[in-house]
Order: sequence, then structure tokens, then C-alpha cells
Amino acid sequence: MLARRLRDRPAWRQWDAPRIAETCAFNDWLRAEAATMDPPVRLLDTTTAPLEETVRAVTTWARAVLGGKTLRTTSM
Repeated sequence: MLARRLRDRPAWRQWDAPRIAETCAFNDWLRAEAATMDPPVRLLDTTTAPLEETVRAVTTWARAVLGGKTLRTTSM
């Protein structure tokens, strides 16, 4: 699915076969190793998830990680 999504991107984004293969290999590695990382990486598969479900999952995760803190951004 990831390879197909990358191939379907516009040509100007330059997703050729070697770059797609490298990205898919990294994705496989990350999925296999995520739980062993310090801190563990939490994965979110959005392949078939509706937008609202993805937003809810990311919001819940961000609130848990921030623990009531807010992110500050600076102007450049």
C-alpha cells in the first residue's frame, strides 16, 4: 500500500523506484523495531482509517505526551 501511495504522487515529488524501495525498507524496519526503541515509538496505521479517527488518535496521543503542557512556537 505504501509503495502504491508513493508511486501515485506527482512526478515533481521525485518518488522513483529506488527511493520508494528505500522508504518501504525503512517502514518495515521501523515497524519491527518500534517497541524496542527508547522511548518506544508508537505507530499509527492510517491506511484505512477515516480522517476523524486519525485526528482523534493523534490528539489523544499528543495530550498524553504533553501532560497538560502546551507547545510554544517562535516566529522566524
